[in-house]
Amino acid sequence: MKKLLLYQLVVFCLFSNFTNAQRKLLDSLQNIVSDKRIPDKEKIIPLSNMAGMDMSDTARAMKMAKESLKLALKENDPGYIVYSYSSLGTLYAYKKDIHKTYEVIDSIMFYLEKSTDIDKNAFAYLRLGLIKSMVNDKDGIKDIFTSIELFKKMNYKNSHDKKYSDKWHGLALGYNLLSSQYDLTPQYSKKYSQLSLDAALKSKKPTSIYIGYTSLGSKYLSDYQLFKKKAALDSSRYFFEKALDYGDNHDGYIPDILLLISLTNLSNLYNIQNKLSPNDVYADKIEHCLNKAKYLAERNNHINFQVSYYNLLITTEINKKNYLNAIKFTHQILTKTSNIDYLFKENYEFHQLLSELYEEIGDNKSAILNLKKSFEYYKQHFEYKYSFANQELLNKYNVAEKEKEIEIKKTENFWHFIVICILCLLLMVLFFSYKFRIKYLNKKKNEAKLLVQIKEEEAKMLKLEKENVELMACIKEEETNRLQKEVLAKYVQVSHKNELLDSLKRQTTVNPNEYPVLLKKIIKNEEILDKNFDDFKTMLNEIHPEFYHRLQSKANQKLTTLDLKYCIYIFMKMPTKEMADLLHVELKTIRMSKYRLKQKLNLKKEEDLDNFIQNII
Repeated sequence: MKKLLLYQLVVFCLFSNFTNAQRKLLDSLQNIVSDKRIPDKEKIIPLSNMAGMDMSDTARAMKMAKESLKLALKENDPGYIVYSYSSLGTLYAYKKDIHKTYEVIDSIMFYLEKSTDIDKNAFAYLRLGLIKSMVNDKDGIKDIFTSIELFKKMNYKNSHDKKYSDKWHGLALGYNLLSSQYDLTPQYSKKYSQLSLDAALKSKKPTSIYIGYTSLGSKYLSDYQLFKKKAALDSSRYFFEKALDYGDNHDGYIPDILLLISLTNLSNLYNIQNKLSPNDVYADKIEHCLNKAKYLAERNNHINFQVSYYNLLITTEINKKNYLNAIKFTHQILTKTSNIDYLFKENYEFHQLLSELYEEIGDNKSAILNLKKSFEYYKQHFEYKYSFANQELLNKYNVAEKEKEIEIKKTENFWHFIVICILCLLLMVLFFSYKFRIKYLNKKKNEAKLLVQIKEEEAKMLKLEKENVELMACIKEEETNRLQKEVLAKYVQVSHKNELLDSLKRQTTVNPNEYPVLLKKIIKNEEILDKNFDDFKTMLNEIHPEFYHRLQSKANQKLTTLDLKYCIYIFMKMPTKEMADLLHVELKTIRMSKYRLKQKLNLKKEEDLDNFIQNII
């Protein structure tokens, strides 16, 4: 089960298809912007907010953000300029325009130094942290902490004051973003998730409260995935159900995409609990989630809704073992996503799922065809992701260099002023006889300093190039390891099936009258299909030619076929229970086999068998 990062909920809060109540808010903001009697200064924030809310037309949203920035620059107010820039930067980050995003980040930092408006700066730092999070910049966490400290300084004790509500709304979103950053650290994740909900309840803003509940639901879901504790599973379900109940009681105030995310997580939770403790009640709840998700997807004409709904629908059919329906629905969503360039990852996952489903029903030809298509999309996704990472590194480097250049200029200006004063004093004391000599020495000094700076810049460029080469090598190594393990997994599956077929064939030969003709036909067909795996075995030997040789050289006696199977399962990091299910034996049999294998490999008592096999290559 995938767990959506919590900061994405904040992004969806800003960029989604809004319901009727939120549409009314957009209309009221539009009335302010269109009213010629209202001064331009009072239109800056409404325009900026509209740009962040109305994502039905991205071009229109960008136009409003730029109009807001134009008015802010005209007023020459740093607080308004920072607020407008933060909205524009969020849009660029949403569009994955890294170069423009970092240009805006640079401008925000420049004007933040001039702004003294705590209210506007608090939201600006919050959006700055969000922008950096959206482009995977870890420096964003410092901006989020800065934002929280500024929100705390706002002293609005009257709970009916709009700014009081805005203060706690900002704190709720800030703590929510921190919870996402510390997702793998349970104690911090719980702390910030709870703080997010507490602040949201004080803000009395429905969207903030809804995000607070889902934040805790996601936190406990993450705990379950890490520790597999049923209590965490129950807590996660409780908070997601509470969020959806709250959404039902505040119809029109919660963005549909947030509702759909909660329904997807809740349906997956019901599936897990149904597997742990089968109950018809869970099946009814899953069907309820599916019907509600279908309604949301139908009233929102956006590909994100369609992908989320079909993922939920396909998962439900697979859990019911309705593989033909799952295949049908997967083909339906592929007709919607195949022509969208930036959905490489989704197309890769859907074709991979199709391959697994076709293999499940015995259509190996279609399975192989879809597996090839999935690899084509994965290659495009990998190339896009790599170019995205390179562009991000380049822009971060440029921003850092620009900041350094500004600091150098400030230092140079200070020292230039000192030098000028000294020169003036010397000119007064020494008159014109020393003037030319001083200029000559100053020129030599500047040339030497410039030469040192040029050498430093060349050294930094060489270091950056070296880091890029190392990054590419690391990425290629990780991809190779992943493909190697997939090949091993396929080989083990085929080997196990062949042994089963051989056993059945021997029994039908010894007692031909006890087995029907249909079983013999199935065995014959499977043997024909197995011939197609010769090339697959050859590829396995090419990838890991030393695997079996190194194992056998370590052993004090020849390893059996079963011993080698155990070695492959351990190399794939397969849990002991799954190993027992696959070999149809009890857990204690697996443990005893591992003990004997450890003796054969001459491993000491303190040496770990799993670590030894996983690191043998």
